[in-house]
Amino acid sequence: MPTAVLLSPSANCSLVLTSTPMPHTIAVIGDSIFSSINAGLESQRLEQTAFTSRLLVTAESGYGWGASTPTWPLTTIRGTWALGLLRGLISYEPRCVVAELGANDALRATFADALHQPRRAADIRRAAADNIAQVLSTATSFGIPVVVVTASEYPVKAYGAGVTYAHEAALVNATLRSFAKSSHGNVVLADWAALSARHHSLRPAGNDWFIDDELHPNSSGDLALLDLVKQASVRAGC
Repeated sequence: MPTAVLLSPSANCSLVLTSTPMPHTIAVIGDSIFSSINAGLESQRLEQTAFTSRLLVTAESGYGWGASTPTWPLTTIRGTWALGLLRGLISYEPRCVVAELGANDALRATFADALHQPRRAADIRRAAADNIAQVLSTATSFGIPVVVVTASEYPVKAYGAGVTYAHEAALVNATLRSFAKSSHGNVVLADWAALSARHHSLRPAGNDWFIDDELHPNSSGDLALLDLVKQASVRAGC
């Protein structure tokens, strides 16, 4: 589904334009993982279903809860892209919002760790946590349930991030899990980290859900993630 996103100069709000009316919309805010899924749906590499036809996807590579490009990886710690995008999506009165973010926040903190900049790493973690809180609080104030997708906690090969990334991703996910647990059902967890944990670098072929960087899903992983999001959306009442 063709969409365009116009970001205000202050980044406090985004205007989302789509050529197709979207009744009962499930709005997705994602990074390169959902960007690839969306491209697969548009190209028919992935089969469209009744569920995926309801998705209004805005996903950008390199973006996260507190991370934003084009200043990848470190020059800007705090970004409000997700919050601004949510404000723009509210006009569509979505049935729920799916947020598939966190891997890029973990990667940024990993880079700071590698550069022996513990204060910057702490600021990156804090920015991600603050933005998670603001997005979830804003959605809740409008009565919109949110499905939050945990980031893979596997020691990914992307950028040589390894076990440090796994540690940082676990910290982001702990924040998501905490909000979901205390939200009285307003925040529903789609635990991709737990579901996909046994599908990295496995043999025989077909059990592996990831490409060589161990971060981005392959076609099997895309389908598994879509099914997970569908199940969580049902629990959220979407």
